[in-house]
Amino acid sequence: MPSPRGFNLLLTAGQAAERLGVSINAVLAWAAAGKLRIAGQDEDGRALFREGAVDQLTQGLAATAGPQPNLSKRLP
Repeated sequence: MPSPRGFNLLLTAGQAAERLGVSINAVLAWAAAGKLRIAGQDEDGRALFREGAVDQLTQGLAATAGPQPNLSKRLP
């Protein structure tokens, strides 16, 4: 989702991983497989990802995960 000012923020792999709830290695693997596009690099050469692309991937992961079990009910 674009920021309130109308532009996408750039996220590091660590920030993207935190947002997605996965490891940094998973984010980098998705980038290598073409599932998450790298938008650029920071001054240290680390991959940067557009916030909107990460959010779209989040929605895609939620859609494919299916229904989650209700763990709030206790078994007798």
